[in-house]
Amino acid sequence: MIDNTSRIVRDDLAQTIRAGGKVAVAAAYFSIYAFEALKEQLEQVDQFRFLFTSPTFTSVKPDRAMREF
Repeated sequence: MIDNTSRIVRDDLAQTIRAGGKVAVAAAYFSIYAFEALKEQLEQVDQFRFLFTSPTFTSVKPDRAMREF
């Protein structure tokens, strides 16, 4: 598990991804900026799978939780 504050996901993935490998990611989103940062590595993999962990493509939106400040 990488928290992306003390350790940056991009740095870990750049060192881990290998040509011909398979990459599977589960996250709420993956931006075009993230792809650009890892483009060199991702273009060399045989397979890239992404599992959205939030309902990105549904028409029904969940109620937003009230926040107290």
